[in-house]
Amino acid sequence: MSGNGTSGESANGSPRGDRRREALLAELDRQLRTTKLDDISVADLTDAAGITRSAFYFYFDSKAAAVTVLLSSIQATAAKSNDMLVNSDGRFRSRVSTTLSRLADRMVDNAHVYRALLTARTTHEPMRRLWDEGRAELATPIAEYIRSERAAGRAPEGADPDSLATALI
Repeated sequence: MSGNGTSGESANGSPRGDRRREALLAELDRQLRTTKLDDISVADLTDAAGITRSAFYFYFDSKAAAVTVLLSSIQATAAKSNDMLVNSDGRFRSRVSTTLSRLADRMVDNAHVYRALLTARTTHEPMRRLWDEGRAELATPIAEYIRSERAAGRAPEGADPDSLATALI
């Protein structure tokens, strides 16, 4: 992002810049539900959000950069689910079922962001990096868990744990 969003405070104590940035993100999220990223213009977003075009570029260097911000919150939820799978108590089957259900619900709820991600990552290096880093971050603890389960004799030997975890992600 190219700006810092530190403009003045509003009457309710919320920084005005934060409100404008959030309005742009909310509008992008809304439009992505019905329209492909390539078919949304910055003017569409700024007009609907009641914000100037230059304000958009203060917060984001491109639509892909804005999608990156939307994706980061989704990845935070995925990381929490992953942590629950690997580090929670209880039966493994139950943990897997709960984790997969949470992730599937999150993906269905945010399918429009994932569609935009697939478009944005082809042209936006920071998005591609965020996606790749997110996948690696999720795969690492799963690979370690596979190793520990194999070492304890609770899981069969098989494919390389890193490759298996990456494929699962």
